[in-house]
Amino acid sequence: MILNKEKNTDTKNSDLIISPKLTTSRFGEYYLASVNRKSFEVIDSRTLYNKKFKEEFEINDNLNIIIGSDSGLLIKYIMEKSIPKGSKFIFIELHEVLNLLSIEIPNKYKKTITICNENNFIKYFKKASFDIYFLKNKCTLHPSIAVSHEHIENYTHLYNKVKKIIESIISEHQISFSQQIFTKAQFENISEMIHPAKILKSILPNRTAIIIGGGPSMDEHIEWIKINRANLVILAVSRIADKLILNDIIPDFVITVDPQDISFDVNSELMKHFDKFILIFSYHACPRIVNQWQGKCMYLGNKYPWEEEGNIPTIGPTVSNSSIRIALEMGCTQILLSGVDFCYSQSGYTHVKGTLEANLGPNLGQIGEWVETNGGLKAETPIQLLYALDALQSEVALYNDVDFVNLSINAAKINGVRYCPIENIILKDTNNISNIISNIHLSENRMDVISKTINNVQNSLNKLSTLLEKINSAIELVKKMDRTEISHKELMLHSREISKIEKNIQFKFPELISLAKNYGLYEISKSLSLQDSNDWDQNTVNSMHRIYFSALKESINALIKLSSDSLERLKSRMIESEGAELSRLFPQWKNDNQPGRVLIWLKNVSNKEIKLTKSEMKLIELLKNDYKNQVNKKNLNYENKIKNSNKLESIFRKASYFIENKDISGLYYLLSCLNPVKNKNKEIRKLSTYIEAKALELENKFNLALNKILEIPINQCTEYELKLTIKLALKNSNLPIAERYLVETLKISKEFMPQYAHLLQVEGRLKESLNVYLDYLEEYPSDVPIWLKLGTFMLDLEQIESARFAFSQALIADPKNIIAIEFIEKINTHLLK
Repeated sequence: MILNKEKNTDTKNSDLIISPKLTTSRFGEYYLASVNRKSFEVIDSRTLYNKKFKEEFEINDNLNIIIGSDSGLLIKYIMEKSIPKGSKFIFIELHEVLNLLSIEIPNKYKKTITICNENNFIKYFKKASFDIYFLKNKCTLHPSIAVSHEHIENYTHLYNKVKKIIESIISEHQISFSQQIFTKAQFENISEMIHPAKILKSILPNRTAIIIGGGPSMDEHIEWIKINRANLVILAVSRIADKLILNDIIPDFVITVDPQDISFDVNSELMKHFDKFILIFSYHACPRIVNQWQGKCMYLGNKYPWEEEGNIPTIGPTVSNSSIRIALEMGCTQILLSGVDFCYSQSGYTHVKGTLEANLGPNLGQIGEWVETNGGLKAETPIQLLYALDALQSEVALYNDVDFVNLSINAAKINGVRYCPIENIILKDTNNISNIISNIHLSENRMDVISKTINNVQNSLNKLSTLLEKINSAIELVKKMDRTEISHKELMLHSREISKIEKNIQFKFPELISLAKNYGLYEISKSLSLQDSNDWDQNTVNSMHRIYFSALKESINALIKLSSDSLERLKSRMIESEGAELSRLFPQWKNDNQPGRVLIWLKNVSNKEIKLTKSEMKLIELLKNDYKNQVNKKNLNYENKIKNSNKLESIFRKASYFIENKDISGLYYLLSCLNPVKNKNKEIRKLSTYIEAKALELENKFNLALNKILEIPINQCTEYELKLTIKLALKNSNLPIAERYLVETLKISKEFMPQYAHLLQVEGRLKESLNVYLDYLEEYPSDVPIWLKLGTFMLDLEQIESARFAFSQALIADPKNIIAIEFIEKINTHLLK
């Protein structure tokens, strides 16, 4: 990777000028000083990268998207390491930088390392097969050293742009292709789906329900909820159950829907309160929660992925949406919302006090969308909550006879949901709420239900096996159609046989074939051709058939495996209920990572005369400890993810995003989020000063902006702050301050010499100005715009030959430069006259 002197370095169409000056560090490494400043002068690149990237770049099965390449040194570092299994690296570089570098990726790395510029990376994402990384959320965005140092605004804007696009892509993929995650969880939860939530339908007509979410506003209503507890049906999202109980509020129902395994970690406190409320879980809720729950529970949605049962459905995309539907199905005609904010607080907090997210501080670095609150203010929200808000608006529109009320003035405004302060709330019929709920009878016999479930799953497994045989027959027919010597008559015969198979499986197995298609949606979608059907030839048709049936086969095999595993689990649950010995149960619990099942087993055998051996007692203690560790374990990955989003560089990029979009209210919102923490951290305090100065600049309050930025001592200023001070000083015609700060920038880079020379020229210090210009051009002889500036400067001084020399140097660097040609022609014409 070297400086490419042959590539076009013309940047006339760009606001960014990157000097082609190549610097050699004292460690013998070549880099562009205009990109990396002095990053590699104190420490070599490998040592620096090991400190910053080593652990993150060694993760398997991860898509690493890196903004900037550090003059190619970061790409070299990746190639010198062993590429982790299943991982890929995409470098997105500014085209102005790529034009100056010649980067060759050896053939052995071309499948794992890619370089693209800011203009074509979106097309590349769409072309390449990265969907699985986005679907699994196994994608990490990294800033290079140059991007982290934040002295090139284009890098910061590029980082923000890519970040927003990646978040959008991940969100779209998870919505479009979440069927597999849901179906897997559904199969794992089948054994625990004993009592459908439909038994709650219409049991509490005309009552007032309150949905308590984990949003920041929940703290505002705690005391009011306590006072009115007996008159409310309380449905709480799982994240908030522990906090409510600590505040002496026992919810009637707690709802959980998230299928991700991390849901157990963030809801682990919930598991301690199994005897206090009824858990309502979605069919696709986290299996570690569902299968280790020791108390009463009901399920939402369909028990079997191939069978509709008329149960209360899971309503997405958030647990709050499902909770509201449950209250509606119970017949409640007034639904209050507390902590269901669908946005962050005005100080940037994402969750109620006491949660991990709140303890880690406000959201400072994540860039969200904007919504209007009930109080008429703007508030930030992540894209997922925006989807949830839209879904709730659609749901509310269907229930004209229900009074939907949000208790918080700081919650997002939703059509059909009115805001009302708690002191003005008039509750509905309050009779017998606690009696009705306490008398909910979960009458189904667990062993009878499990026995029926085993029969149902076994029956479907038999059908899936038959279906697989038919798909294999279709695949064999496609292979015959692929033969080069096949006749037209044979082609038509095989084509009719394939059509017959398709009609047969659609007729005999409509639910299962639909399930298989949905489960394998992504792979099956590859069989669809973008060509007009009139343009299809036989090879196209054969290819579509081959991909379609192969994907369908893979999907059915996966469903057979899930069904078989479910059968084993169901049989284990059956003997578990009968009090079977631990040695027969332990393998299943271990395989599922569910040691908490031992506590359920101990309940089942508590009234049976079972003598435990020493080894069994030891195993019980081992399982109890494993479960205790699960419940008490912190998810450091999740915690670090939140912390990383609040790092100083993330906050700076967020501020840069608002600045780029001239979003003054966004900047002041960010300042209000920083206020509580800025006095604890001098770097954040300095950044707050910079942000406020930029906001004042955007308001055209240049004098106030200058005074604000001058609060930062000059010896503490970064390049960004120095440049802003110079800009504001010039706008205020304060040349002494501009000069002082320009001199300081020259300690960082000689690139600021032309600006300094121009200032000296304005001040009338012409000889000094000329010397600075000449010193600069000795370092950067190919800088055409500065040669042109020097030429016009010489003309102003009537130094004609010096002007001719300057314009001639411009032409050497850029032979077709029209401005230089025109000036030389004018000089020649003038001399002739």
